[in-house]
Amino acid sequence: MIADRAHPENASAWRIGSEGPSPNFGNEFAIVGRFHSEITDGNVVVVAGLGPVGTSGAGVFISSPESYGEILQLAPKDWKGFNFEAVLQISVFQGAPGHIKVVAAQFW
Repeated sequence: MIADRAHPENASAWRIGSEGPSPNFGNEFAIVGRFHSEITDGNVVVVAGLGPVGTSGAGVFISSPESYGEILQLAPKDWKGFNFEAVLQISVFQGAPGHIKVVAAQFW
C-alpha cells in the first residue's frame, strides 16, 4: 500500500491484495520522486513499485522525457523545480507493464 499522509482517503485506492500483485493482469502502483540531497549537493531519484512490474513500469516512465512533462503539468505555478513525488498506476498485461498514469503528485 502507498500511504498519503496529507490525503489518507487515498490509501485504499493505492494498494494491492495481501497475496501481492497479479503477475498477469490488473493494476499495480509505484512511487517516483526527485529530491535535492544536502549530502551529495545534487538530485536523487527514487523509483519504487509495490511489486516487480510496478518497479519496471516506473523505471520506464521516469526515464522518458515526456513523463516529466506529465508530472510538471500538475505542479503549482510557484514551484521552484526541485522536489516532487508522484504515485503511478501501472496497468499489468500478461505480466508486463502497460499504460502508466500519474494519479497523484506532491511538490515542494
